[in-house]
Amino acid sequence: MGEAPMLFADDMQRSYFDLKLNDFETAVVIGNKTYVIGGTGDSTSSGVRILNKLTGEWVIPTLLGTKPKALKSHSCVLLNKDRVLIIKHNSKSSDSVWFLEVDTQFIRDQKKKFETEVVAWSKGVIGDAERPVVISGPSGVGKGTLINMLMKEFPTMFGFSVSHTTRGPREKEQNGVHYHFSKRNVMEQEIRDGKFLEFAAVHGNLYGTSIEAVDVVADAGKRCILDIDVQGARSVKASSLEAIFIFVCPPSFEELEQRLRARGTETEEQIQKRLRNAKAELEQGQTSGLFDHILVNDDLEACYERLKLTGEWVIPTVLGTKPKALKSHSCVLLNKDRVLIIKHNSKSSDSVWFLEVDTQFIRDQKKKFETEVVAWSKGVIGDAERPIVISGPSGVGKGTLINMLMKEFPTMFGFSVSHTTRGPREKEQNGVHYHFSKRNVMEQEIRDGKFLEFAAVHGNLYGTSIEAVDVVADAGKRCILDIDVQGARSVKASSLEAIFIFVCPPSFEELEQRLRARGTETEEQIQKRLRNAKAELEQGQTSGLFDHILVNDDLEACYERLKNILGISESMNATPKTPEKVFDLPMDLSFSKVNEKILINCGTTEQTVVLNLSAMKGGAPGRTRGLDMYAVDQRRENVNDCN
Repeated sequence: MGEAPMLFADDMQRSYFDLKLNDFETAVVIGNKTYVIGGTGDSTSSGVRILNKLTGEWVIPTLLGTKPKALKSHSCVLLNKDRVLIIKHNSKSSDSVWFLEVDTQFIRDQKKKFETEVVAWSKGVIGDAERPVVISGPSGVGKGTLINMLMKEFPTMFGFSVSHTTRGPREKEQNGVHYHFSKRNVMEQEIRDGKFLEFAAVHGNLYGTSIEAVDVVADAGKRCILDIDVQGARSVKASSLEAIFIFVCPPSFEELEQRLRARGTETEEQIQKRLRNAKAELEQGQTSGLFDHILVNDDLEACYERLKLTGEWVIPTVLGTKPKALKSHSCVLLNKDRVLIIKHNSKSSDSVWFLEVDTQFIRDQKKKFETEVVAWSKGVIGDAERPIVISGPSGVGKGTLINMLMKEFPTMFGFSVSHTTRGPREKEQNGVHYHFSKRNVMEQEIRDGKFLEFAAVHGNLYGTSIEAVDVVADAGKRCILDIDVQGARSVKASSLEAIFIFVCPPSFEELEQRLRARGTETEEQIQKRLRNAKAELEQGQTSGLFDHILVNDDLEACYERLKNILGISESMNATPKTPEKVFDLPMDLSFSKVNEKILINCGTTEQTVVLNLSAMKGGAPGRTRGLDMYAVDQRRENVNDCN
């Protein structure tokens, strides 16, 4: 390892001088300078030294960036006369590629700044890395809270660049977690050594972001978040770091002052200092054109949602129930509007999923939510029966009819359990009669698109979640939805193909008698129900929304008419539906698409599983139905011709 060949930017320079290299050193020559890289020097060495050919003097340059560890055996080559590519021997590919910049525009700018020789290390990253995110704003505006929310929801996607400071730690602050707490003389020396991307003096203390702090996040495969002030953001903007710049501001200066005083941790003098700095930052941040996005933190949750929509990556509203344990899988785009996902190492009954990205349903939801939307839909092998929507005013007997149906045909029907914010009545059980929910929880889930339909009735929220319908389908049963007219209209507007049945009383007077006979409500509550019932009867009987209208004048007779509409009889329950054959899909599989068929090659076996999509129908927010799956023997049949 004693001598390594020298690389010359100009072959004519070979005649000028020869240089004996030490162990693990390589060299490149550019003009009048020889850059010697590597070696076995001590841990404080930069790993780079420069020989000026004209003067014969050695210079240890100011080193920027984080140098590679254990730079022993390696090879190098000069690129474009401005940087050196270094390939580490005996290393993982993830840590093998490094660049030493020696004459890029960034280096020329830094030489003017430091008035000395400067080089900079840059680690080579395989694949595209996400742009870092710079978040700025005055103290007390909520930047830290927003960053913590982002990293809590997406821990594998984002990493926090931990800043350095010379101030002492506050109560509960941990070194290396909240800040890197440093002595002033140490931090000043590291700034002079070019180890900081940005730094500033704030309230008499130094704050800054080291290049290494950003590299640590990138090395972990995460997108780096930098929480820095406007002055620091300007320094980063002037560097070669390509970032997204976001400025967070309060709804008003008065609101910011209230937040700072509410902390109760600082003196009046300190608060006044912060307010003066905040005023300057707000003026610069909102008018300088430095920032790509300005977020007003008037409401924390709303501001957080807006933050997630900035930059190249958007976290969409996800509808439907996503597959569990989506680890090893393969996918293919279908019709440019949905993605077919095949789960490896799974049962065929849970192996086929669709992610809708540009179907008509998704386009409608994007208009509704005013953001990016995707929706999961589970693939169902075989034809599934259409769900049944049963509506009618309170007290008409819908619940009794549904209970009779499910008692007689327990293996055929399943009840979609609605959610509500009202309290449970006597003997009502959570998850059986209703999913009883807190209002703020249900409102958030509605905003998240988790409900097929919802409505405010008698001052309470009622709704049917997509998951409630999926649970019934997962059990291989036909789903019954007991919802009001407003909810039925929402379901009708969705892609869920259902049979719509409206149950009404023989007369309005009869309905009133039934409501009073319950004896569970006050007069005011009864009058509320009667007013709503009148409106529902008018809409249900005249809107054309319902396929069938049943008059419940006699319970048994009405129940028989309901069974006739559904085309069922007592004998049907005695003949269970033949279950679809279940295949075990291995971990090692591959597939190809031929017309409307997916041919799944099951690894080392001689078996190919065919997924036929030709009769596919339905989709989000419900199931994708009509799929056919069967196995063929590759030795006996041409799978491309299988029917």
